[in-house]
Amino acid sequence: MRSNKEVLDNFGKLIIENIYDDGLSSLNQIITGTTAWGRNQDLVDFFKTLSDSDKQLMENYARTLLRVSLFAFLGIFEEQED
Repeated sequence: MRSNKEVLDNFGKLIIENIYDDGLSSLNQIITGTTAWGRNQDLVDFFKTLSDSDKQLMENYARTLLRVSLFAFLGIFEEQED
């Protein structure tokens, strides 16, 4: 049987791969206008109006927001490990 730490580590890895990485990939598609089937066209159109530096600022903010949120979420489980 796996320890709580092993389960949490595996869960954390899945969260990062399936939420953080996919979220950033989705944002990149919106920024570059390469979304499938015209999805999120309103966001694609919005990002087209931004300068490259503004796009980079938004991407950096999204990275920070995702990272902080996911690590806070995972921290809840670590605190409950007792």
